[in-house]
Amino acid sequence: METIERQYWIRQDLIVENLLLPLWESISADYKSKYKSNIWEQFENFLRSSAYVSNLQRFIENFKRLMPCNIRDEFVERLVRISDAGLDKLVLKEIREKTSILVLKVRAKRQEKRKDYEEKMSAKNSVEQKEEPNENLFV
Repeated sequence: METIERQYWIRQDLIVENLLLPLWESISADYKSKYKSNIWEQFENFLRSSAYVSNLQRFIENFKRLMPCNIRDEFVERLVRISDAGLDKLVLKEIREKTSILVLKVRAKRQEKRKDYEEKMSAKNSVEQKEEPNENLFV
């Protein structure tokens, strides 16, 4: 049973990392800002409704019709990889049935990335502050 559960979570993580996270990252910043109070709810609803198709290509097309997004080059390879895996029906079923869980995982990944970025910027700022001479010493 443990192996099956592990495979299940790995599958969900692959869907999040290779499909849903790139879709989230591709949504227009203006749109996210405009609808910040319910953007995650919209994302979840549009994912679910877009998943009622037979293949991932149509899923992505439907999603792009519902949410303004421009899939960046850096994500195309990931999307192609998951689309070429031949698991369209399995992935789409997972999106339809486990949308809320998958979106929570996307949110967690975003928070993780934000935390990493903030830590990196904090470290960079502390290094820059150490390097800057204190001009107020002689005032």
